[in-house]
Amino acid sequence: MPRAIIRDPERVRRNVLNAATELFTAHGFSGTSFRDVSEASGISVGLIQHHFGTKRSLYAAVKAHAVAAYLQAHAAETEPAQFDLSSADGLRRLARFFEDSPEHSRLAAWAALEGDNDTWPGEDDYLDRVAQVIRERQAAGRVRPDVDPELLLIAVGGLMRAWITQRRRHAARLAHLGPPSLREQHYLSLCLTLLSPLATRARRAPARRRPRSRKESRP
Repeated sequence: MPRAIIRDPERVRRNVLNAATELFTAHGFSGTSFRDVSEASGISVGLIQHHFGTKRSLYAAVKAHAVAAYLQAHAAETEPAQFDLSSADGLRRLARFFEDSPEHSRLAAWAALEGDNDTWPGEDDYLDRVAQVIRERQAAGRVRPDVDPELLLIAVGGLMRAWITQRRRHAARLAHLGPPSLREQHYLSLCLTLLSPLATRARRAPARRRPRSRKESRP
C-alpha cells in the first residue's frame, strides 16, 4: 500500500467509504466483511478499524456519506422550500431524488430486507426542516391544519418512491398512456388529485355541544 495513503487520513477515509459504499450497495450489511472492504480499498483491516471502529459504525458512515453527497450535489432542488404539494414540478423534484440517488435507494432496500429500521445520519435533520416548512404553510393556510406533517412526509415520499420503483416493471400495462414522459405526467396529475384536498384549509368543524350533566338532565 502506498505510504502516501497511510499518511493521509482523509484519503484513507475516502478510499474506505467509496469501497464500502459499493460493497454495501451490492451485498448489504450482512454480505460485506471488513476483509472485503480491505481488499476493495487497499487499506488494511486494522487501519479501517482505527478510522471507523466497528462494521456497524462504518455502515453508518456510508449511509451518512450517501445522504450528504446527494444533498450537496442537488442543493437547490432539495431545499425544504421546494417541497410543494400543489405543483407537478414540486412532486417531480421529489421523484428525481429517488431516481438520481441509486446508491441511496439500494442501500435503503438492503436495510429494509435486513430489518434495519434506524433513521440514517443526517436524515432526521433534513426531514425536520421539511416538516417545519409544512407547518409554516399550514399557518399560512396553504396546507390543511389538521394534517400531521410527519405523516404527510411519509405519504408523499411513498407515492414518489412507488413511481420510481414500479414504472419500468409495469411499463407494458402503462403503454396506453403514451411514452414514459407522458406516463409520468399522468401519474403526477393523479397524485395532485389525491393530494389537492390537503392543500386547502379545512372548514372549521362545528363546535361540539357540551354533554349535559346528570344533574342538568333532571326535570
